[in-house]
Amino acid sequence: MSKQRRKPRSEVVQGTTAGEVSNIEVRVAVDGSHVEFVTPMTNLRTEYSYERPKGPKVLNRTPADSSRAPFDVDDALKDFDLLVAVDTNTREVCAQRTSVTGVVLAYPVGDSRDGQQRGYWRRCPFAVEFSPRCGNPENFGWLAALQQLDKTDVWRIGLRVALIVDSDLDALQSYNAREAPFFENDFLPDGIQMIYASADAGGEKFANQLIRGADRVASEVLSHLADGEISLAPREYADGPVASFRIVHIGTPD
Repeated sequence: MSKQRRKPRSEVVQGTTAGEVSNIEVRVAVDGSHVEFVTPMTNLRTEYSYERPKGPKVLNRTPADSSRAPFDVDDALKDFDLLVAVDTNTREVCAQRTSVTGVVLAYPVGDSRDGQQRGYWRRCPFAVEFSPRCGNPENFGWLAALQQLDKTDVWRIGLRVALIVDSDLDALQSYNAREAPFFENDFLPDGIQMIYASADAGGEKFANQLIRGADRVASEVLSHLADGEISLAPREYADGPVASFRIVHIGTPD
């Protein structure tokens, strides 16, 4: 059986003018790598997608600053000092609804700001296991991952962090603008921007590779829990969004 051909992809820069205008002034780089808006813009982003009958399938949406955006979503990642991919999987384990959030970090090698970036160094610092009471465990997983990372020396004040997720596409703009909380009353911390990347497709792009990695971490820990190789965390919380909660250190999960 022949392999199905990949649907043609497109990469575009999108945004909204900061006010009512009669025209938009832009400058395109000589090498065609990015566009700079002279007209003030908001919600500027680079989007990677393919067409389908019910509308474009977004594979990656990466926010940019207020004036400049590259046409390639991989190039857009160079605006960040740290990439954090977070993905949560949920299944029944021993008749208990159980979620695991996988976390993958990627640090630029070299200085991306002077064009000398040579790649990324990746690691999986931990996973989060919990028994959710909340309707959508994904958003709690984001909160738990951010809180755990805040306890470490992973980032410092002033670091530009991309939080890569694969859900809530239509809400990410309001999360990034701090206009809406991403979980209950929790807003994104300063210095963090959310990027959407699909774990199901778009693996030719780096952010999508990272979210796939986080998905694999979550799936593997869930499999170990289901097989009994790791015991479930005890149910310790009588109320709140979760009944149980535990940090699972990769390599020494018990």
